[in-house]
Order: sequence, then structure tokens, then C-alpha cells
Amino acid sequence: MDRATAVTVTLAAAFIWGSSFPAIKMGLFFIDPLTFSQLRLLLAAVLLLPFLIKYRSPLSLLLCPSTWLLAAFNTAGFLLQNLGMNLTTASKASLLVNMHVVFVAVLSYLILKEEITKLKVAAVALSILGVFLLTTRGNIESLLLGDVLGDLLVLGAGASWGFFFILVKRALCEQGCSPIDLNFAVIISTAVFLLPAPLLAQPMKLAVNIASITILFYTAVPCTILAFILWMKGLEVLPATTSAILLLVEILVAILLSVMFLGDTFTSIEALGGALLIAAIALTSFSS
Repeated sequence: MDRATAVTVTLAAAFIWGSSFPAIKMGLFFIDPLTFSQLRLLLAAVLLLPFLIKYRSPLSLLLCPSTWLLAAFNTAGFLLQNLGMNLTTASKASLLVNMHVVFVAVLSYLILKEEITKLKVAAVALSILGVFLLTTRGNIESLLLGDVLGDLLVLGAGASWGFFFILVKRALCEQGCSPIDLNFAVIISTAVFLLPAPLLAQPMKLAVNIASITILFYTAVPCTILAFILWMKGLEVLPATTSAILLLVEILVAILLSVMFLGDTFTSIEALGGALLIAAIALTSFSS
């Protein structure tokens, strides 16, 4: 796969993940956040089992401790984010979770020995500024709201996904894992870790109807199985920091879809944030 194709499949994953935000927001009318996370991964894992039984290639990865380490970081990201969002504001949570870009940039240098260029630093800075404007609408006072514990939990989620990002990159490039096999193994192992998640839900909420089932299938199949495969295929070729910045387009997609289908507003400050994010993506996409 060449670089242009890797950028394209990564952006495709970002668009799919961006569409998951309004879907999840609607799903939370019926299911609490932790139970939703568990059911989403569990459904994806169940749907993958026939392929696992037929091809068996991911089985060896399920027996590998490094796969379960990946799943542990992925699970921690889900749980820390959902628990933290109950204690802090949604805008601050969005900003802090997406600080994973900074963690990825630092960890890619420390663990993967990727070069930190001035262009990468500029792209990371532009992307964080764009995320700030998109998530807070430029209101600095919104960063003073919420609970410190909630902020730390959500920031911990960003750090967990930063480590997850780097370990996936290493598994793909240094250990030679297949993106499809690795994806199947990570989804199944993450689903196992998330089995007790509803016990942390206060209160637990689960309404079974056509709407909730449809949303769960959408988040489990396109947003979990397909999007993770696309992301991993791109990550085989792209530097980790480049991939992390490209994925930030999901925030812009989520906001635009929320405006179209959920009645949210889109301000000029958010438009500026979107423009900065696109500039960061362009900067990292077309650099050598």
C-alpha cells in the first residue's frame, strides 16, 4: 500500500468513527455508557467468532500476552473516558481525550524511534488548537468547569489510547501481525475485559428495542470491525503521529453530523477550529 492509499483508508476510518458519536449519543437514551461499551464490543466479538473458527489465524494472537496488553489499554480507555465524563464537562472531556495526539507523538519517539520534525510539531500544535476551538467554542472558562478527578480520568483515557496506538503500530510493523487478525484478536480480548463493565454503571440502564439494537449493530460492525481494520491498514504505512492527526477529522465529522441530524449549532469559532484541523491534516498528509 502506498502513502496516498494509507492516508485515504485512515481518513475513511476517521469518517466512520466520526459518525459513531451521534449514533452513540442517540443510543445513550436507551443504554448507559458502560453497558453500551460492553454490548458494542461483545456484539462485534460474537459476529467475528465464525471467522475465527473458520480461519483460526487470530487464535495464536489470542494466546499472546501482548494482545491482552493491547486490550487492557483499549479497555482502560473506554472505562476511564466513560467514568470521567460523568464528573466533567463534555467539551473538556473531548479535548482531554484527544490529547492522545500529544501522547502518540512523544511515545512514537521514545518507543518507535520515529523522528520528531518541526513539521510534525507544527501539525500537532495546529491540531490541538483546532480541537480546542471545536470542543470549547473558544470559551476558556469552560476549562475551569467540571471536577479535577473527572479531568484526570479522561486525560488518563487519552494516555491509555496513546499507548494502545503505539503498541498496535509496533505489532503491525515490528512483529508482522496482519491488521485483520490483530483487529479480531483485540476486539475479542477487549470484549472479555469489558464483561464486568455494567457493574460499574450507576445506574444501569438497558432498553431493548429496534432503535437500540440498530444502533448497537451500527457501532459494532462499521464503527468497530471495519473502522479498526481500515485504521490498522493505514497504520502499517504511516508514522504513528501522522495517523493520530488524521484521525482527528472524526471530531469534525461528528460535529457536522450532529448539526444535520441532532439539531446542534455550528459557530464561526468552530468553523475556525475545523479549518485549523484541516490545515494540520493537510500538513501531515502531504509531507514526505
